[in-house]
Amino acid sequence: MLTRLLPFFLFVQLASAQLTELTVEKIMRDPKWIGTSPSNIRWSVDSKTVYFNWNPEKNPGDSLYKITLSNLSPQKVSKAERLSLPNAGVYNTTYTKMVYDKDGDIFLLDIPSNKTTRITNTVQRESNPYFSGDEKKVVFTYEQ
Repeated sequence: MLTRLLPFFLFVQLASAQLTELTVEKIMRDPKWIGTSPSNIRWSVDSKTVYFNWNPEKNPGDSLYKITLSNLSPQKVSKAERLSLPNAGVYNTTYTKMVYDKDGDIFLLDIPSNKTTRITNTVQRESNPYFSGDEKKVVFTYEQ
């Protein structure tokens, strides 16, 4: 008789062991439960485009997307466009120019014309650019 009840008791024990409490914390840990939300949302320098990281295809990592004023549908940013985007930088007081470092060199962006000028082009790394007090010069750190 005991040998007939043993499988029943094992089944009940296994069934109860597999039922775990589903909590909000457990659900929020896994993006599969809640989907993927855009992250690292930022405006372009000219304020005409919003860039953000997103993963609607559920790839191993996020990709860069954009929404423009003329096209509100999210579009995946091409590699060429992504590489040409300026890094975050420092603006002058009138917000017409911005200096930034990229790949170890310093760049100046004239915002109204959208023209970028490379200030340095060296094998050493330059970083942390900002405008001088009178905004006539660009000051940066030069690493030797």
